Amino acid sequence: MPRAGLTAESVVTAGAEIADELGYANLNLVLVARRLGVRTPSIYKHLDGLADLQHRIATLAMAELSEVTRDAVAGRAGRAGLEGAPTRTPAGPPLVDRVVA
Repeated sequence: MPRAGLTAESVVTAGAEIADELGYANLNLVLVARRLGVRTPSIYKHLDGLADLQHRIATLAMAELSEVTRDAVAGRAGRAGLEGAPTRTPAGPPLVDRVVA
């Protein structure tokens, strides 16, 4: 039975935070489990493993990029729209660094 309060979303959020702090290449399930205060096997009740976590983090990063880009270019066209497109997250590293390390 999954631990109360532990969800796939909370695992992905913790994983994304670790990837932001230590780099995507340094992400592992042991670090995620420690961050969440659970044992590593508990993670497998919510995800299929590291590859699944990485995929979900990449999907989250692309969704964030889409939202930031949409907001930045709303109402702009042509060159102004391109110039308004973000190259970094508002409070973090370049967006590509979150997905490609």
